[in-house]
Amino acid sequence: MHYLACSTEVALQRLERREKTILRHTPAALVFERQEILQVLLPLYRQALDDFVDVNAV
Repeated sequence: MHYLACSTEVALQRLERREKTILRHTPAALVFERQEILQVLLPLYRQALDDFVDVNAV
């Protein structure tokens, strides 16, 4: 697994741009929910996977 972080700021900007260009709405709250869930899951992924690459650390 390759993990590449995206800041909340960037994610919200992408949501806004996507809504304007392809008319696809995604609630901003979803970004924050997924961010919280990912903080719980990342350590589990690191332990469970044979290959975990944190692209941010490279």
